[in-house]
Amino acid sequence: MSPAASNKPDAGQLSVPPGWPRTDHPLRIALFGWARLSFQGSQGSGYNLSASELAAGLAMSGHTVLYLCSGRKYNLWPWMYIAPTETWRGVVCYDLYNSPNISPASYNFQNMRDETSHRRQTRVVLNWLDAHRVEVVHIHSLEGFPLELIGAIRSAGRAVVVTPHNYWYACPQVDLMQDEVRLCRDYEG
Repeated sequence: MSPAASNKPDAGQLSVPPGWPRTDHPLRIALFGWARLSFQGSQGSGYNLSASELAAGLAMSGHTVLYLCSGRKYNLWPWMYIAPTETWRGVVCYDLYNSPNISPASYNFQNMRDETSHRRQTRVVLNWLDAHRVEVVHIHSLEGFPLELIGAIRSAGRAVVVTPHNYWYACPQVDLMQDEVRLCRDYEG
C-alpha cells in the first residue's frame, strides 16, 4: 500500500500536531550519535530513542535539524566522507563513512589512540558543520568519533551540548564492565 493510500505521512515527512509550539528564532542544529536515528530504540536503545524524539520535536518546532552518525558504515574507498542516509520525520540524517573508530565503542576498545584524537576525522566533521552552517551541536553519543571533537567544535565557535547516556566518556568499554560480562574493578588499567 502506498503512503498516500494509507493516509500516513512517509518517514521523511514532517507531521506537526495541532498546537505544537513553533520557534520565533529557528536554529541550525546537529545531533551526533552512532545508531541510525529512524531505528529509534531498536538500535542504540534508550539513547537513540531519546535523541530521535528530541530531533523530531526540534524539527516540528521549526529548527533545521541534521543528524550525523559514525562508525557503522564502511566501503572500499580509502578516505572518510559524509553522505546523506535518509530524511526521517523532518530530520536530515547523514553517515560518516570509513571512520577510524568503530561503533558501538565496546568494539573499539583496542583503538584508544584514535578514539581519543584523530585530526583528520575531526576536520571532516568540522567541514561538514561549516558546509551546513550548523550553529548548535548536541552530542548524544560520541561513539564512532574522537573525544577531541567536543573541544574542536567549541573552538570553532559553536555551542556544544553533551548529554551522556552511558559511561563512554570515563570508560572506553562503555558500561564500566570488562568485555560486557564482569564489573570493572581495575581503575588503574
